[in-house]
This record gives sequence, C-alpha cells and structure tokens, in this order.
Amino acid sequence: MGARRMPCACGWRLLFFLGLLAEVHGSSSPGVDALPPTSRLFPAEVRTLRRIAVNMGISHWNFSANPCGSGGGLECDCSFDNNTMCHATEIFLRGQNFTGQLPPDFADLPNLLQLDLSRSLFHGTVPDRWARMKLQGLSLMGNRLSGPFPMALTRITTLTNLSIEANEFRGQIPAEIGHLTQLEKLIISTNEFTGPLPAALSLLTNLTDLRISGNNLSGRVPDFLAKLTKLGKLQIEGSLLEGPIPPGLSKLTNLSDLRISDLRGSGSVFPDLRGMQSMKALVLRNCSISGGIPSYIWSMENLTHLDLSFNELTGKVTDSFTNRGTVDYIYLTGNSLTGNIPDWLLRSNSIVIIRC
Repeated sequence: MGARRMPCACGWRLLFFLGLLAEVHGSSSPGVDALPPTSRLFPAEVRTLRRIAVNMGISHWNFSANPCGSGGGLECDCSFDNNTMCHATEIFLRGQNFTGQLPPDFADLPNLLQLDLSRSLFHGTVPDRWARMKLQGLSLMGNRLSGPFPMALTRITTLTNLSIEANEFRGQIPAEIGHLTQLEKLIISTNEFTGPLPAALSLLTNLTDLRISGNNLSGRVPDFLAKLTKLGKLQIEGSLLEGPIPPGLSKLTNLSDLRISDLRGSGSVFPDLRGMQSMKALVLRNCSISGGIPSYIWSMENLTHLDLSFNELTGKVTDSFTNRGTVDYIYLTGNSLTGNIPDWLLRSNSIVIIRC
C-alpha cells in the first residue's frame, strides 16, 4: 500500500497500514522417556488419582497399567526403588472444560511439582488443603474461581510460577503474598482485585514477570517496583492506578516488555528508559505523559512494538530510526506532535497509526 506526505496543519494526519496481530499462547506438555516396563505408581497415589479422576470426570487415565507419560497429562518420576516405583510429579489438564470445585485431593500427591488446570470452568476457591503442597508451578488461569485472594496460595512457599489470571477473585491482594519469595512469575491480571498494591510485593525480588493488568486497584503506581530489578516483563494496563510513573522504573534495566496504560490523576514526564536496551514491547498509553519523545527510543535495536498513544506528547518525531527494519507496530495517535511525517515512516513496512 502506498503512502504520501501530507500537509499537517493540525500537527499530524492519519497514516494507516491495516494489519492483523494474533498472539498464540500455550504449549504442549513436556515429554518423558519411555517408562521401565515394570514400573508402577505408589499405591497411595493410585488411590488419590482415582479419587481425582472420579471427581473431575477423567476417563483417560488407565489404572490397569501405569498411566504416567501416556499422553494423558500425567507425568511421573520413576527413579524410585531401582526404577520400579513412580511418584506423580506433573499434571497438565488444560482446556478440558472441567466443572465443579477444585479437588482438595491434589494435596495428597506429595511429589507433585507442576499443576496446570487452566481454561476450564472450575468455580469456588482454592482448597485450604492445598497449603501443604510443594508445588513449583501452578496455573488456574481462565476459570470461574472467585472470592478473596486464596490464602492457601500464600503458604505454598515453593512456588516459582503462579497464574490465577482471568478469574473472578476480588478484594485486596494480601500482604502475605510476600511469603512467596521464590516466585519468578506472578500473573494476577483480569480479576476484580481492589485497593492498593501491597508493599510486600517488593519482597519478591526474584520476579522476572509481573502482570497485574485489568483489575480495579487504587493508589499510585508504587515506587517499590524499582526494587524488582530482575523484571523482564511488567504489565500494568487498565488497573485504575494513579500516575505519575515513578522515576525509579529507570532501575529496571532488564525490562524487555513494559506496558502501562490508563493512569488516573497527575501526569508524568517521559520515564527514563535509556538503560533498557533489550526493550521489545513498550506501551505507555493514556498515561498523561507530556513533553517530547526521547531520541533514544528510536535507537532501541530490539524494539518491535511501540504504543505512546493518547498522551500529551509534543514536538517532532526524529528523522532517523535505527531500527526501522524490524519494528512492527507504532501507535502515536492522540498526541500533539508537529511537523511532517518522516520519510523513514513512509517507507516502513510497519503498521503505523499517527494523527492529531
């Protein structure tokens, strides 16, 4: 599609290349080596798994043989008693439309490390018995779970990966979340959490991925986020928090994905992101940011997605862009930019939306 330079009496006109962006999430369960022909599950775990299968309506676990590693979402460690006995270690049951409440019996699998029950229709909350589990990864994303933040989760201190995204949890995020100091990924987006973000989040210094978008929070974007220096992904979109963007975010130099949007209250100057040379996706939409776009933004070599729309930005876009060959999306609409559209934008293969 061709493009041409247009006069810009009001600052900018619309330059639009229509495109479609689709994100595909999900991955298949990890494979395991062939099980020893004589290996079998410990009898107590067979009884537990039978109860879970009856409760959830699972029919594909074959208990007449060893159900581990047969493609049914149950993985085991069969290195016990000279490779003759197995413990269930991973259960992946995604997108199978299970209904009812979460079975408490999962807590009776002492070696279970990974549990994925995402994209089903579970309701209720997390059973209190789960507090004694030794999980490393837990995903309950995309169910109909509700009630306050489950306190049982705050006692599974072995967790490194926790996702309760896209449920109906409500109320404040408890200070006890600070007990989960081994967490590397915490995803609580798209719930109904309220109140300010607890200062105890600053204790989760191993976090590399924090997503809290789509809630009904209050208070300012907290300064303590600057303590989470390992963060590579930080998403705070549409959560009703107040600006300004704290200057301490400049310390998060490992960020490759930063998304903040729809801040209320006072405005911000453009945050200092010059040290974030790994940045791939930068979204600062509707954050009341004023002033010019810093020139270093156009020198971020890994940048593929830039959205600075609906702010109070002024001035011109640079006439040169180091990374113009790989950036896919640029959104600058709803600002007060001036001048002509740069030639590099006219020649770009990117989807670019710019207007007054």
